[in-house]
Amino acid sequence: MKTTKMQWRREDVGYCTNVHPCRSLQDCLDIIRGPMAQVAQGLGYGGLGAGLWLPNDVALHLKEDSSATVDFTSQLAANGINLTTLNGFPYGDFHQASVKQEVYLPDWSNSDRLRYTKALAECLCASMAQDRQVGSISTLPLGYRISWNDDKHRAAIEQLLDWVEFAQQLELAEKKLVRLGIEMEPDCVLDTTVDTLVFFDQLKTRAGQRDITEEQVQRYLGLCFDCCHQAVMHEDIRWSLEMLREARIDIVKIQLSNAIEVPSVDGSVRKALIKLVEPKYLHQLCRKEASEDIQRFADLTVPAINDMADGQSGWRIHFHVPINTTQFEIEGATLGTTQSALLNLLDELCQFTGIPPDLEVETYSWPQWINAAGNNGEQTSLVDLICDELKWLHSEMDKRNLLVV
Repeated sequence: MKTTKMQWRREDVGYCTNVHPCRSLQDCLDIIRGPMAQVAQGLGYGGLGAGLWLPNDVALHLKEDSSATVDFTSQLAANGINLTTLNGFPYGDFHQASVKQEVYLPDWSNSDRLRYTKALAECLCASMAQDRQVGSISTLPLGYRISWNDDKHRAAIEQLLDWVEFAQQLELAEKKLVRLGIEMEPDCVLDTTVDTLVFFDQLKTRAGQRDITEEQVQRYLGLCFDCCHQAVMHEDIRWSLEMLREARIDIVKIQLSNAIEVPSVDGSVRKALIKLVEPKYLHQLCRKEASEDIQRFADLTVPAINDMADGQSGWRIHFHVPINTTQFEIEGATLGTTQSALLNLLDELCQFTGIPPDLEVETYSWPQWINAAGNNGEQTSLVDLICDELKWLHSEMDKRNLLVV
């Protein structure tokens, strides 16, 4: 049977708003009326896809206050914002002075994580773009590996199956499908494709014991594929997507993102990397050795940088840099990016079938990157920088006939 090639409308491809501080519903409304509306106007496509990040307090506010939800929905429409997906990974304040490992709390063994995700799903159903019947939520890959154990693992499986049952009931009630995407990330319980394949086998086995079919699991639970994360793990994007496809694990959302790649280590490169050290976010480092083993550092710190051996190449850093960047200079040293992995992912979109995944650019560390790299000396607003990323993405998608004409 002939399959139709997937295509996306320009106005449905957006960016994730976790780049903007959001601690209250008022903050969220200001983001919609401010930078999001300005990006939509700058692109000139008549609309903008919204990958909104709503922290727990905002999600609960909208869940409990129907009048606030009405106002929220009307503000989205008035500013040309097409709500398609929500970022349900950071639960609390993603812009506090230091986030680091706290971004993985509460993990999926904690009932607060399920409660938050359900609230997001109800918000999405209530405020999704009128011509949309399907939306997605991205979530963390169970938890941080160093603090994980068997009891937490079993609890996480039960709660994710509780989600499947909830999402099915929500679809029956609201006539809208909300799919949850687990987002693999370095140093988390699920950070490789192999880890994820094993986990879904475990989850499906338990689902059968609870009289939940594999088809139900596949409909309501899949993956959010973050290109930066899998590039940092040195995974071959094409191989990863093929393995997931064969295992019938749907990609419900794709975060189009770019990591740093380090050339041969020397004194000037170390000096440049030290400039990138910052206190807010975790920036895991990975290097594939000749044995195929992954050498790791938990975070970009001065001791980790000093431990890098002279002449080593291939270090990749979980630091979200602009997707339209292939290299940049800091302190006279040139650093590269993993943009080729992102281009490979766009090539693979031609092979996708079924429900199209939501697409969003996620460069949440723009402020940290500008502070270190100085945007190569250019004075440009964040709105213009985001527009440049999206224009580059649309151009690359157009080359591959991935955009609706």
